Amino acid sequence: MQDRVVSEKPAKVGQGAQIIERLRAGELPTMVDWFDPVLLAKVGVRTVISATIGSYADQRPMQAMADDAKDENELVARHDFSDLNSPNPDKRLTVDPDGSLWVDFIADLGDGFEATYAMAYLMASERLTVDGPDGSKEKHDLKGGEILIFGGDLAYPDATVKEYQDRCIQPYNLAFSVDKPRRKLFFVAGNHDWYDGLAAFTSVFCAARDRISRGLGKQIGGWRCEQRRSYFATKLPYNWWVWGIDVQLNLTIDDAQRDYFDLMSERTKAGDKIIVVVHFPLWLHEQYDILHEITMLARKHGAEVPAVFAGDLHHYSRYYADNFGVHLITSGGGGAFLHPTHQLRRKIEVQWPVVTGESHRVEDARDTPEFNRAEKEALGDSDKVDYSGKKVTVSVAPNAPDRFRISDVTDIASVRKLVHDLSTTNIYPSKARSRLLVMKNLLLPFRNWRFAIMLGLIYFLYGWVYQVALPDLFPDAYVQATQREVDAARVVARTTAERAKIFQERARTMPGEPWSTAEGIKAATDLARIAEEESKSVAKVAEAIDTRLQFQRQQTDPWASIHTVEARQRLDAQGWWGWFKAYVAFEVSPAKFFRILIVSPVFVFMLIGLWIGLIKYADVSTRVPRFLRGPVKFIVGTVHTAMHLAMLLVINVLAQETSGGLNTLLEKSLANAPELAAAGTGAAV
Repeated sequence: MQDRVVSEKPAKVGQGAQIIERLRAGELPTMVDWFDPVLLAKVGVRTVISATIGSYADQRPMQAMADDAKDENELVARHDFSDLNSPNPDKRLTVDPDGSLWVDFIADLGDGFEATYAMAYLMASERLTVDGPDGSKEKHDLKGGEILIFGGDLAYPDATVKEYQDRCIQPYNLAFSVDKPRRKLFFVAGNHDWYDGLAAFTSVFCAARDRISRGLGKQIGGWRCEQRRSYFATKLPYNWWVWGIDVQLNLTIDDAQRDYFDLMSERTKAGDKIIVVVHFPLWLHEQYDILHEITMLARKHGAEVPAVFAGDLHHYSRYYADNFGVHLITSGGGGAFLHPTHQLRRKIEVQWPVVTGESHRVEDARDTPEFNRAEKEALGDSDKVDYSGKKVTVSVAPNAPDRFRISDVTDIASVRKLVHDLSTTNIYPSKARSRLLVMKNLLLPFRNWRFAIMLGLIYFLYGWVYQVALPDLFPDAYVQATQREVDAARVVARTTAERAKIFQERARTMPGEPWSTAEGIKAATDLARIAEEESKSVAKVAEAIDTRLQFQRQQTDPWASIHTVEARQRLDAQGWWGWFKAYVAFEVSPAKFFRILIVSPVFVFMLIGLWIGLIKYADVSTRVPRFLRGPVKFIVGTVHTAMHLAMLLVINVLAQETSGGLNTLLEKSLANAPELAAAGTGAAV
């Protein structure tokens, strides 16, 4: 239950009715139909482009080059809001009477207008009244954040200037509009924002560098975004920071960004707390290198990292452990489609760099080369590092000799990658509700009929190629051509024999003719012998061809081996079930299938493509040990392929039977065609 109070500026009279009218007229973007075949093809092309050209067109170095900061002090002071009594109103944040400062976070927001507008409407609220945890009746007031952070994916499916305007900026403008925005807006880029190498994102949201904005940046609704880059470091009151990291599509931090956060880390001190924002929940996919690098930079001088926020997955989950001290939060409920939660593990193991208590870097055999590289880049050489921060010593946990735990706090810093067990404390939607929502997938053909048609066409294509290969096993044209060759050979042999008999008869009955000479008689005799041998040879060839054709009939004709009286009597004794099993056994015969693979290379290549694709995109849980994930993906993809082939064979059998029944009806219709034609003619007369 939520109540909304807005004290900034009331909405324009009739604005809601106008929005509804525009929605009904189709003037505002609807939710993205991710199963639309045209959209899937388009996104696939954009993904290929972004994976190749997009990564080479990295805008982040150009953002750093275009930054007009005069020196490092100006760069650091740009997003410094730590002074609550600052004489500059643009740098002064408003806190509650008790001193609390509120910051809002939202990610994955650029989908349909209605969902994005609804979330923007809530973000704009001066106060939200919500129920207490676990359904308690106690009410809680959530104050509107002085700062709003967009966690990436600000427009779907393509990050173009128009999509940003239609799917992000327009709904936020309509939900919350003021003349002079007081609230601040910061953002990081998501994978959809990176599809064009971040070009549109930079031009739309990093506008504070433009001359026309005079350094104020772009106004979006009741917020002002002052960034010049796709990442940021914001200093808040009470020694808190928010660092927004742009990890690009390849999960990398460019040199300019590393330098930026290294500069920011120089302005931190022991006791500072830094909230890290990334677009991708790296801990759920065991992608730790970026976390290691950025958290080591953040804690280089004793600061702490109490929380890491991410979006990308469109649900909410929070993992935490008391001996870990860091909240890992995924919050992607900005208005896009909902992701399930029932597959989330209750506990996860997270690798995390913690200090060891030594006055120098400590290398460990379990540390990856990437971790050691990041550690050296973040901390530098041991004799040049300012070890003035806190020290956390570690001891071996008694129940897990290969694990470590935090034990006490002293005053020297260094790092080592350790493993912690975290458990999820809150998720949305609940796992039970998530399982129920997944049942809607049974309605996929009705809710996404274009996608169902596309799958039908794919099955049709595979079935077509499969069916085309069947005549190659037992082709009527081949049988007829072979039979004609046999008949022609027999005619030649018979003609030769007849000519030999004629020559012999002439030699016997026509003395004096050339045929009656010894040479003529010998030639006629030889011709007769040759004709007899040729006739025998043709008979052998015909017998061999008949044998081969009969074998092919047995391989392709499901009833070839049950034409005998004994076989039919045995099946009759079993009833319809016996005949059905025999039919299925012949139609879905492995021997028949593998013979089709031999005679149809096209079907082989199509099958291999399907097999490889299903193996590559098999989703294997991170619960499976890393060394087993490859074999598990292979098994899952192979079983999935086998299921598709089984369905293909079933559809092929049904199509054959249906076409057989239609052919019978057509033959009957054609047989009655003369009578029908005559009747039609009589009626016409």
